[in-house]
Amino acid sequence: MKKFILLFIIIFSFCLSSYSNCSNQMDSLPLIKIENSELKSILDNILICDKKCDNYDKELIYQVMLLNNEDSTIQITIGSTGNYIVKNGYELGVFEYGDHTFVISGTKLDKTIFKKTKTIKPISFYLPNSESDEIVFFEDDSRSYWVYNYKKGKFSLVD
Repeated sequence: MKKFILLFIIIFSFCLSSYSNCSNQMDSLPLIKIENSELKSILDNILICDKKCDNYDKELIYQVMLLNNEDSTIQITIGSTGNYIVKNGYELGVFEYGDHTFVISGTKLDKTIFKKTKTIKPISFYLPNSESDEIVFFEDDSRSYWVYNYKKGKFSLVD
């Protein structure tokens, strides 16, 4: 059930990232430091691939979704979400890498991958303009995402 909820949040966030009729709400998230050098290499490769795409925008925001599985594997989904950050209630923090903002969501941070700092970063979150705003979901495969498993200190590409 936990997998289904987080998968729904990922899909919901990606779909909303294409929605342009929005307003923003200011909030803040803890600044996160990357503790794992292999993750830095993965992020470098993702950014290199994205920069080759026609829809690349230097203002792209990325979401990092962490799903802690029962077998001590962490499923990590990294994807561009456009220019909006949709508040899903599972935000753990934010970091800047390669001139892009990465928002981490999930239930907990793994200390071998990330370290929460005492610094707080202001974030502008997506909000519909009013309660009557209709959000239309449509299939949009113009954004990229990658899925990795992390177990015993090692990353493996899933998708």
